[in-house]
Amino acid sequence: MYKLPPILTKTRFQWFTGCFGFAQIPVGLLAIALWSWAPAPVGARSETTEPPPIPAPESSEMAPDPLLPNPPEDGVLPPERRQSLELALDRLNAEALAQLAAGNGKEAFKLWNRELRLRRYLGPIAEVQALSRVGAIAWQQEELTQVEIVETRLEAIHQEFCPGGQLCDLALLRELGGAFEQVRSRDLAIRVYSKLLGNARQREDIEEIKVNLEKIGRLQVENLDYRAAAPYYEELLVHATARDDREAQIGYIERLIFVYAQGRDRERAIVMRQQLIAHYLNVQDLRKVPQLKVAVGVDSQLLGKLPEAIDNYRQAYTMAWSLQQFQVAREALQQLADLYYSLEKVNEALQVYEAMLVVDRRATNLYGLMESFDRIGQIQRDRGAYPEALAAFQSALELARRLDAPTDRFSRQIEEIVRQSAE
Repeated sequence: MYKLPPILTKTRFQWFTGCFGFAQIPVGLLAIALWSWAPAPVGARSETTEPPPIPAPESSEMAPDPLLPNPPEDGVLPPERRQSLELALDRLNAEALAQLAAGNGKEAFKLWNRELRLRRYLGPIAEVQALSRVGAIAWQQEELTQVEIVETRLEAIHQEFCPGGQLCDLALLRELGGAFEQVRSRDLAIRVYSKLLGNARQREDIEEIKVNLEKIGRLQVENLDYRAAAPYYEELLVHATARDDREAQIGYIERLIFVYAQGRDRERAIVMRQQLIAHYLNVQDLRKVPQLKVAVGVDSQLLGKLPEAIDNYRQAYTMAWSLQQFQVAREALQQLADLYYSLEKVNEALQVYEAMLVVDRRATNLYGLMESFDRIGQIQRDRGAYPEALAAFQSALELARRLDAPTDRFSRQIEEIVRQSAE
């Protein structure tokens, strides 16, 4: 039996009545008033400076709505009365949409709140579907108070029909999950989808399991909780591997690379990237391999695995050059040169920067050439190789002039080297 549950929780009523002195107003009347009236939030598009209306205390009952002058006492309409009410509420929704299109947001949500009150008589699923629709519009319109009203009502329905850890009607749970998503209540949506996932596991419904794993994983990513998202995509990868769905496997590997990288789980990110590299090598699709190897090199370097990092940078450069991916080739060389220099392997670093000059010339990357000459000049100056440093800085200065870039730093370096050479 579908009852008419309270609009707001007891805690919310206690707070409201305590703060605003409405303790003597009947709770039923105050609940109805709050459900039918939603003041616009600060910063929302329908701002108003009017004070909120105060409900009159003379009656604790709401007057019957003209669309339902004789509401059933048990809260459930018989089938013969449902259709006419559904049609009337659809017209009410259309009228609210027209008001919103005309710029009358306040009037539109007043009509929608009226519709939502009456939708309760059509059962919980119909009400949740309407709440989801109106909640999505409220979020889009930045009507934050209306969003909170919808969220509160959805929570009340969830608590009534799915108390504690009990499982309620699956169709209702699915609707609730989608509705919580519409108002960005991701934690509540995750809780609902977790119930559906548990039920699907009990029934060994593989398709339903995958659907809910996808939803929970996505919501955890949206919550920026990447470590929590990882197990769901790991399980999805297991399912894709079991059915030998190569396309799905690649998709889940890419998602796992993302969540591992965002969650700073570099070891697992390397494992996933290596799986992806093996796949592309196997199918002879080499275009994505160089960038993946650069990423493996970066993670290896951060993990202190320097030989592996150097090896991946070198492989990335070689393959990128052969594929004419000059930007990736330069990125690999830059990482390698910086690593060598940090290890005080100056000769190796210089060799890499010389290779960068070749890449920059091939790519006609004048800015990159200028930066490479600048870095070579700095290293040669620090080594005391002044003629080589002077030549590099002069080349950088010429390029800066061609690019209309600042030249002061190169001019100063040239003057300093000339002075030191004369001493």
